[in-house]
Amino acid sequence: MSERITVAHPSARHYLAGSVTCPHLETHQQQPTDLGLGGIVTEDPSHFMVHEVPKYYPSGEGEHAMALILKCNRTTEEAVSAIAEASGLSVGEVGYAGRKDKKALTTQWLTFPTTPERLTSNDPEVQLLCCAAHRQKLRLGHNVGNTFSILVSHVTYPERLPDALARMRRGIPNYFGQQRFGRPWYERRPIEGYSPPMSPEGVILQDPDNPSRDNVDRALMFLDRAAEARSLKRLKGKQKRDIKLALSALQSALFNLWIGERIHDGLIHEVIEGDVCRKIEGGTFYSTEPQIDTERLRRGEIVVLGPMVGPKLFPAQGLAKQREERLYEEWGLNEQRRGGLAKAWRGDRRPSLLIPRHLSASSEVAIGGQTNVRLSFTLPSGSFATAVLGALIDPLSDRFERSNL
Repeated sequence: MSERITVAHPSARHYLAGSVTCPHLETHQQQPTDLGLGGIVTEDPSHFMVHEVPKYYPSGEGEHAMALILKCNRTTEEAVSAIAEASGLSVGEVGYAGRKDKKALTTQWLTFPTTPERLTSNDPEVQLLCCAAHRQKLRLGHNVGNTFSILVSHVTYPERLPDALARMRRGIPNYFGQQRFGRPWYERRPIEGYSPPMSPEGVILQDPDNPSRDNVDRALMFLDRAAEARSLKRLKGKQKRDIKLALSALQSALFNLWIGERIHDGLIHEVIEGDVCRKIEGGTFYSTEPQIDTERLRRGEIVVLGPMVGPKLFPAQGLAKQREERLYEEWGLNEQRRGGLAKAWRGDRRPSLLIPRHLSASSEVAIGGQTNVRLSFTLPSGSFATAVLGALIDPLSDRFERSNL
């Protein structure tokens, strides 16, 4: 097992999937070339299509307009601005369930505090598909998930597709992806008390495994300032959103590290004593018979739930609790810091394995002789297609990234 992380310096905090302490699935019996298909996913939007599955549809009455939009090569924030500005509305009043990829062809639902007839867009890459009245503003997480259709081109080993699909159906680590951690903020919005690592020439040094680690650093600083932690509700607009993003990044980082340690210790497909588990068709329980529950996990009857730290987190027990508490201790996340998280995140549990639903794939030989694979699947809210693509293309690579070819 690799040396454990410390809190000595921000650069020691490798918490993004694929880094030293957050590896992809490891195996001593197979090499990377025995597992993955190879290939690339380009930045062409038509190669990466996403359709949001909402928790509910417009009610047909109310003070808001709920619109289904189609955007291409635009972030969710850019799409919101295009409609809000053209419709004479404030960007801050727009509601959405989650952000969607920029280099993609995506649909998603938005709400606006106006009538449907008033909505329009000033950007040809942001289209209004349909709109109706609705009672309330959409909030983050108000979606069931997303359905993806993704083209993997220049596949090296198409004959491995059946085995790769079978492996993904057993479940892959449910890491939070890069987009969960936001973009680096210190160059645009420096704050007192934080100095990122600098070269002798005065250039900011960025950890290649962890380009947005500063959001996590800022969360820890915020939690150390008790007065600020108590005043989160008094923050407004962008300042409040930035702090909530930082706290979310901290929560996500710790979950990723928890998964990384399970992989290092050969426990990602195992249940240990005291694990918090959930039946696929039932309730939550503590594991008191790990061997029996491990077999249930492998049959797809239950899932192991990892910690999304917060003061109201449903605690693990026994050995599982010891492992979680050790992780918090190494990060210096004491009770005071955890209590500060209550202002934004109360605490929750998240499945350790991601199992794509409705997973299917078809292959074709394209012009030039290369093989392409079109992959379709549905993921629950808060999960990332990049994890599925990494497992398909090269499950032992440092990190999945799209190609600019």
